Amino acid sequence: MIIDAYSVAGFKLAGDTMKDSILSELTFSFPIAPDQTEGVVYKISLASQLDASNRCYPCEISEVYDPHQRLPAAGLSGMSSRLTLESRFTAARMQALEKLKSGTEHYLRPETVFTIPPKPAPLGSPRPQIQPPIVT
Repeated sequence: MIIDAYSVAGFKLAGDTMKDSILSELTFSFPIAPDQTEGVVYKISLASQLDASNRCYPCEISEVYDPHQRLPAAGLSGMSSRLTLESRFTAARMQALEKLKSGTEHYLRPETVFTIPPKPAPLGSPRPQIQPPIVT
C-alpha cells in the first residue's frame, strides 16, 4: 500500500531495508525529468507494532529525507525540468500522502491521528549556516 501510493505519485522505489522487526526504511527516487532515473533521494521510515486485532498500535511513518541534498546535474536539456522540480515534488508528495491516508484510515485505531508534516525547505536549497555559539 505504501509503495503503491508513492509509485502512483511518480516516485520510483530504490530500496527496502529492514532495520529490525519493528523498524524498516523505504528509499525512493523522484526523477528530475520524467525520462531520468536519477533524482531526489526520498526516504520514509516505518515503525510498526500490531495489536491482537492486527491493527497498528502504534504505527508511525516518518519522512527521513534531506531537502538540502545535492541534486544530480540536469544538463542543458533538463533545465526546464529542474525549474519545475520543486512544485512537481511537492504535488507528488502530497498526492502520495493523501493516497496513503485514505488507504490506511480504516486500519488505524479510533484514537489515531494522521498528520501530514510540513515540508522543511525547498529542494536543493543551500544548507543554512550554523551560527557558532556566542561566548561571553
